Amino acid sequence: MNKILIAYDGSDSSNAALSGLLRAGLPETVEAMVLSVADVWLPPGGEIDFDEQGLPGEIRRARHKALESLRHCGDLAEKARARLERSFPEWELRAVASAGPFPATIQAVAREWRADLVVVGADQRSALRRWLSGNFSKKVVSLAPCSVY
Repeated sequence: MNKILIAYDGSDSSNAALSGLLRAGLPETVEAMVLSVADVWLPPGGEIDFDEQGLPGEIRRARHKALESLRHCGDLAEKARARLERSFPEWELRAVASAGPFPATIQAVAREWRADLVVVGADQRSALRRWLSGNFSKKVVSLAPCSVY
């Protein structure tokens, strides 16, 4: 196992997953990516060369809100990366924020980056909420191109 993708959203279950890595018997040297996903859509190119002139105010506000959500995810990923760095000083760690639907984005990043393991926290929503929106963890497991912890 060389590459571990850690999906992190700042929740109690994500923090428990980070703590669980200490007991998982992982190698001392690993390449790990902490991925935090903003469940938003942004046009390709993000902030680069995007002309907002002429766009309706609602679209501009929605775009700014999506960018803020992506920045927040970047902060979450960086905090988790720093926490892991203290526990696993030999690991090569990086923090990444991405925009898109959670399970599909995690699956796409895992496939593109060729992750050997994906780590996600257990879904702690109520049974009704899981039924209404689907179980996030189960979706990640079913879509992942590798093992999931």
